[in-house]
Amino acid sequence: MVITDPHEAAQAIVWLRDRMHERAKTGTVHPHLFVFLDDLLNLLAVADISGPLAEITSLGRAAGLHLIIETQRLGMRGAGDATITGNIPARLVFGTADAQDANFFYRAREEVTLSC
Repeated sequence: MVITDPHEAAQAIVWLRDRMHERAKTGTVHPHLFVFLDDLLNLLAVADISGPLAEITSLGRAAGLHLIIETQRLGMRGAGDATITGNIPARLVFGTADAQDANFFYRAREEVTLSC
């Protein structure tokens, strides 16, 4: 299923959180679900879903729910909320506008430089 409307996507995130809790209660093995969120900032601008996202990132793997999140500017408008990013085990940066964005992403104080 592909959801392109941000309002519907916000409702789907809340629905996923509820399903995740149901899966955790049953204790049975469920198929893995992979959810791709494109432009997290746009989604956060439409609805306050940082709470449900934080729950999914902290408990989702145990329930077989995996998130792949994309955002243009991690540090803006809550996209880099520590309750969300703190539970994301892998991060990939293709490029940042400046060193400050890279430092925010990696939670490092020193400049991060990647080269090919």
